[in-house]
Amino acid sequence: MEAIMKDRTKYLYAEHLTEMLKEKTFDKIRVTELVKRSGTTPPTFYYHFKDKYELVAWMYLRDFSDVVGYEEAEYSPERLARIMQKMEGKRAFYKKVFASDSQNSIANYIHNLALALAKDALQQAGAEKLTEEQELAIAYHNYGIQGLLREWVLSDKPVNTMTLATLMYHKTPDFLKESFAQVAYEPEELMENKL
Repeated sequence: MEAIMKDRTKYLYAEHLTEMLKEKTFDKIRVTELVKRSGTTPPTFYYHFKDKYELVAWMYLRDFSDVVGYEEAEYSPERLARIMQKMEGKRAFYKKVFASDSQNSIANYIHNLALALAKDALQQAGAEKLTEEQELAIAYHNYGIQGLLREWVLSDKPVNTMTLATLMYHKTPDFLKESFAQVAYEPEELMENKL
């Protein structure tokens, strides 16, 4: 019951943040205003999230888990395209949050999430310890993916989703492709353990 209430509160914040973004930029939104609209208190918000960026990261992770959760283990251009299509359905929201250039941006959270998912996939696939070269390759790959994803979201004439998904797939290091192809995700596990 506690988990249901906890998630309900998170969804409440997500709903109100989405509404507020229709009126103003992400940088102008303050947690105090968000909690007031949500009918909660700052301590309640900070119990769930460190800041508004972590709330957006949770929303991104929820969208990600909606697509890949309960699917068979797979890593393909089609799966990447499905994730992007989910974001495309919320392009106005993502455009506002990716446009923020603040020091504590959503890109940092998403980058850290992508690193955690990559390391987790490698461990689940049997890697005992990552080499320094693998860690650098994962970071390099994630910076490229995040940059392309940000440009795609912010563009008024975005590249075709499947074209970009195919490029991202082919640029993924082989050791990561092999690991991601072996990992199936449970949405609850993703939501609990990655933020």
